[in-house]
Amino acid sequence: MSRQHILEQALAVAQEKGYRSMTKEDVAAAAWCSPSLVSYHLGSIEEIRKAVMHAAVMTGCPPVVAQGLAIRDPIAMAASDKVKRAAGVWLCS
Repeated sequence: MSRQHILEQALAVAQEKGYRSMTKEDVAAAAWCSPSLVSYHLGSIEEIRKAVMHAAVMTGCPPVVAQGLAIRDPIAMAASDKVKRAAGVWLCS
């Protein structure tokens, strides 16, 4: 099980369940692995959230970036204007 696979699943969980609502157990279930393996690759839930928001900004994932902007997450706030606009469009659709 790779870090990238777990991060991809964490991003999917954030889209489905909510960025601030996801748990390490949710990520583990989505990635079909143990919570300890999630911790090994991504760290604590706060570190997981940071990695997810960074991935969302880098890949342009509007639902997660929009959630980050709503709570003034520093990683989301530092996103490019293009990514922020896409998040705004997503909110309005």
